[in-house]
Amino acid sequence: MLLSISIQRVPPLPLAEWVCTIRGIPMAISIDKQPIAPIRELFRHLETPNATPRSQIKISVAGANTMVLTQDGRERLRTADPAEAAGALYIAILERIHPDVRWFALIHGAALAHNGHGLALVGSSGSGKSTLTAALMATGFDYLSDDLIALSEPTKAIVPLPLPLPLSIKPGSFDVVSRLWPELAQAPSYRTKGLDARLLVPPAAAWDAQPAALRRVVFPHYAAGVHPQLTRLSPFQTIERLLSDRIWLGSPITEERVTTFLAWLEDTPAYALTYADLDGAVRLIEDVVA
Repeated sequence: MLLSISIQRVPPLPLAEWVCTIRGIPMAISIDKQPIAPIRELFRHLETPNATPRSQIKISVAGANTMVLTQDGRERLRTADPAEAAGALYIAILERIHPDVRWFALIHGAALAHNGHGLALVGSSGSGKSTLTAALMATGFDYLSDDLIALSEPTKAIVPLPLPLPLSIKPGSFDVVSRLWPELAQAPSYRTKGLDARLLVPPAAAWDAQPAALRRVVFPHYAAGVHPQLTRLSPFQTIERLLSDRIWLGSPITEERVTTFLAWLEDTPAYALTYADLDGAVRLIEDVVA
């Protein structure tokens, strides 16, 4: 359900909170005890500490294993899953920026566009998704989002996130991505899952990205020594892979929404991509999106 924002001003901020201006709207974001470690680093380039926030989003710890997300004092989620809490934070920001949009689906993945055709790269952490996204950006693909792909009704268009979040590049990809984006060598780092990852901030043009209808879905998987291979998936295989990760089809979910989503999958080609050679993987995707 879309939010009705009634709070125009929030109290002075404690040290745990910071203010970001996103699409012209100052928002106070608070992460209690940092249950989701890299969140502030992802928003660092958007901070405007002197702005007066018009909305407040908070993730607090309640008990040993529970996180609670509230927006302007209204509880939106209770969960023990940090990934679900992070996704709910992005959704809260999206709904604040786009209060009149009806969401078709929200999918965990990265989104790009090429000649107006939307591409989704869907995969869990470590699949090579962010590395492949950085390589496609270097060849001319438009960056739309990372971590969350937001599809709107009725066109099933990817709505670019209101904040171009940085790509998280893991140590194994530093060298190859640095050759494409030299600024990665000086990029900020943060600790995640036992690794010191670096954040690649998207080009300034990402702020002006336009919605693009999602035409192709690709599930990348990096495998050392494997020749790049693209395999077409059936709709059943596609939904099976999507359900193994984070996907949101509305709350409460309805039979009509599920039926519509499955019908859309029937018309949306999906592929499994296995690769070790990044250049070869990029060429395969360029061919399938053309």
